[in-house]
Amino acid sequence: MKKYKARGVFLCINEKCMKKLSLFFMFCAYIMILGCSLYQKNLIIKLEELPLSEYEQEYQNVIEYKLVYFDDGRNEFLLNSRDSLLTITLPSEKYIPFLVYPISNGIPLKPAGAIFPYHYDETRALMVFDWKQGPLAEMVMKLAEKGFFLESFNLAKLEHYLTLKFSENPWDWDQQNFMNALVNHEADYFDIRKRGKHEFLVDLPVDLYFSEYPDVESFSNTSGKLSLWLYEGYNRFFNRDFSIVYHIQVSSRECLIQREWLNEDENY
Repeated sequence: MKKYKARGVFLCINEKCMKKLSLFFMFCAYIMILGCSLYQKNLIIKLEELPLSEYEQEYQNVIEYKLVYFDDGRNEFLLNSRDSLLTITLPSEKYIPFLVYPISNGIPLKPAGAIFPYHYDETRALMVFDWKQGPLAEMVMKLAEKGFFLESFNLAKLEHYLTLKFSENPWDWDQQNFMNALVNHEADYFDIRKRGKHEFLVDLPVDLYFSEYPDVESFSNTSGKLSLWLYEGYNRFFNRDFSIVYHIQVSSRECLIQREWLNEDENY
């Protein structure tokens, strides 16, 4: 087996280590097949302690929450409210990403996140979700769905650096750039970059608008045009009553706006 490149400081496996880990996880799998509960954990999912997102604080129109986690496949549950309680039994030796999407008018917003076992409160058997953990958990989810061996990189170190560089808004992190480097076994500190942002004068109807990002404050457009800093790529904004979503595609030179009515009978 070819060894991973030394530049990948977030990777922690060489050929010998890979063999040892493979044997370890084969052993754990064998124990689980025998039904040994020593290698399982009961996780309580409860959202009461998750702080309200900016959208929830100002508008409080979130109807339900979608819980997604990956354990040998994608699993989804709908939680009717923050008071909903869910208990899940999972193997204790694996990284397992969790995402919680607030849903309003059928549209999921950016998620809060948690990763087992890093955000697991052992004393209460509780998964601890946070909005700032959303981008990291989302990337780990994408890697898991691609079949990436999650235990092969140093998740604790990555979370530490992300906290240092993006304490105000972790969604500024260029997740795709880092994920590409990680898959190529080359990820290091210098691959933790900001996403490109560009300022544009955007023509939107007079209204109050919400971003899909949980920590971005709402803003009012009183003149029909306003200056916005937009992420390179895809952006979404919603109007006051959440009946219209504005899809804004951004490059360094231009932004393209597409309006979508969320209620079909209003789309005329």
